[in-house]
Amino acid sequence: MNCSIVYVTFPSYETAKDVVQSLLEERLIACANIFQPMQSYFWWEGKIVEEDEIAVYLKTKSEYVGRLQKKIEELSQYECPCILEIPVQSGNSNYLNWVEKSLA
Repeated sequence: MNCSIVYVTFPSYETAKDVVQSLLEERLIACANIFQPMQSYFWWEGKIVEEDEIAVYLKTKSEYVGRLQKKIEELSQYECPCILEIPVQSGNSNYLNWVEKSLA
C-alpha cells in the first residue's frame, strides 16, 4: 500500500478539529494527530511574522492526497495553507493495512 502523511497547519484548535472531522467523515483520512500549541515563524508580505498555530498529521492513501488537498483548501482559513505530503517509505505492516481498511 502507498501511504502518506500530510502535514497541515491551522490557526486554531477548533478549526483543526472541524477539518479533521470532515475529512474523517468523507473517508479521506484514516487518522489524524493534532499537536498544540506551536509557535510558527515565517516570512509573510515582506516581514517576519510570529503566530501560534496548530499542527496536524493526517494519515491517508497516497492516491487520496490530491482530493485531500482540495478539501483542506476549501475549509482552510488561510490564504496560503501549508499542506505538505510526506510519502511513507516503510512502517508497521499491520498499521498500514489498518489505514487501507479504514479508507475502504
